[in-house]
Amino acid sequence: MPEKDTIILTTFACHPQMGSEPGHGWGLLLTAAKLAEKRNLNCICLTLPRYIQVISDELALLNLLHRVQLVAVQIPTAVDVPKNGLLLRIGYVFYCLRANQIIRGYDENRIRVIHHSNYASEVLPNPIPRKMFRNALRIIGPIGSSQNLRVSRILIRDSKDVLIFVMDTAKFVASRILFRTFVDSGMKVIFNSELIKRNILGKKNSRQTQSIKRQEVCPSLFLENSPKTKNRKTEHEANHKVAIISVLNRRKKVDFALEALNFIDLKNLHCDIYGDGPEKERLQKLSARLKIDSKITWKGTVDRAELRGLLPTYDAILHPSVREGASTITGEAIVAGIPIVVFDGTGAAGTLEYVGLTDSVVSTRVVKNKKELVEAFSDVLLSVLGMKWESGNPFGAEHVGHEMMKWYEIVE
Repeated sequence: MPEKDTIILTTFACHPQMGSEPGHGWGLLLTAAKLAEKRNLNCICLTLPRYIQVISDELALLNLLHRVQLVAVQIPTAVDVPKNGLLLRIGYVFYCLRANQIIRGYDENRIRVIHHSNYASEVLPNPIPRKMFRNALRIIGPIGSSQNLRVSRILIRDSKDVLIFVMDTAKFVASRILFRTFVDSGMKVIFNSELIKRNILGKKNSRQTQSIKRQEVCPSLFLENSPKTKNRKTEHEANHKVAIISVLNRRKKVDFALEALNFIDLKNLHCDIYGDGPEKERLQKLSARLKIDSKITWKGTVDRAELRGLLPTYDAILHPSVREGASTITGEAIVAGIPIVVFDGTGAAGTLEYVGLTDSVVSTRVVKNKKELVEAFSDVLLSVLGMKWESGNPFGAEHVGHEMMKWYEIVE
């Protein structure tokens, strides 16, 4: 029997230059390619056709392409719509069905690992065959997203928010059912955080928890070290600068951040807002109505590499998002050494807990209304304003490589 010399990595989204969901699988592919080079293995990457060329170009620059075979997984054009969440998830189902067919065509005797990097951190279908490749390591993750439903309920402002709240509540309840449906006990599961693991598996001694024998926790973040900046904020400066870095949509709750800034009323506090989205015009009108528009600069969309170089110039990041998996901006703030204020029970809080930085997590367990929520968020912001974190980079290449070697059971 030939040596098992092949890693299959399947990822619906894998853009080398884009963060968040579009780049979800890139860090894993890059690390798998390096492991393949180091251990004389082969790596097969299954992804959407629109990522093939940019991945090929990037791996060629790194001299890693000769160890990687890129396979395009075709889906109907009508559902390959990145800006439409519903159509994209339907497209993901088509992707899983087609990728499953492709994987079945490989020689079982050569496959060492089949690793599926789940799209959008959702517990959705996956393309890993259930009745084949039983002697290969079958891995899914990092998976899972988490939401603070208490905060979502408090911050409902209209019927659309009610609909979003109902849908998010249904997702939260359904996550355990979906997990049992699509993840079998023979798989190794990587969770985005302990919080998400608890939400999905339930109580510690439940039958479901016991059935998943192989579990790991690691946020789906792959981040380079922050670029050095000559303008790093010093503790002696009188003015305070904070930033909001986000897609400007309803779930990110940037309007709440503006109300918190209004509540604080520090005359020497200025906020830069990076990003764009459907809520931008309403948010600009809200800042004018609150009479804080003079303290805000709307920066628009900025290249991610440039943005990461700017992060150390701020005293804090405001991130009141209510739902996400492993938050990219949270990871970037940790690497830059800048506190980021988030709500407990969210993916961002799970990322902070993973590295032991909880000073900037807003506790909402006893909060009853919006006024109390604003006060709690503002208090935490004031308490961490200007604080410096010295955690290094817990999401760098060395760390991710070490984690993946554990997942793939490769001995160093």
